[in-house]
Amino acid sequence: MSQPRIIIVGAGFGGLAAAKALKNTPAEILLIDRTNHHLFQPLLYQVATSVLTPGQIATPIRQRSAQSEEHDSNHGGSDRGR
Repeated sequence: MSQPRIIIVGAGFGGLAAAKALKNTPAEILLIDRTNHHLFQPLLYQVATSVLTPGQIATPIRQRSAQSEEHDSNHGGSDRGR
C-alpha cells in the first residue's frame, strides 16, 4: 500500500505552518507555490531604505521546509474533469 499524498497549495504562513505540522505524519507532503521563496512583505519598506537586506525578509522555501517536496506553479484553478 502506498503512502497518502497531502498537497498544500501556497507557501505563505498558513502553508508553511501546515507543512510543519504534518512533518511527522506517514504521508508524502507536496508544497506548491508560484515562487520558490517566502517573502515577509511588511518589511519591504526597510529593504527600500537599506535598513535590511533582501535576504533578511525572503528565505528559500526549501530552506524552511527541508522534509517536503516543493514545486513551482502558477495555480490558476483546478480541472476536475480530468
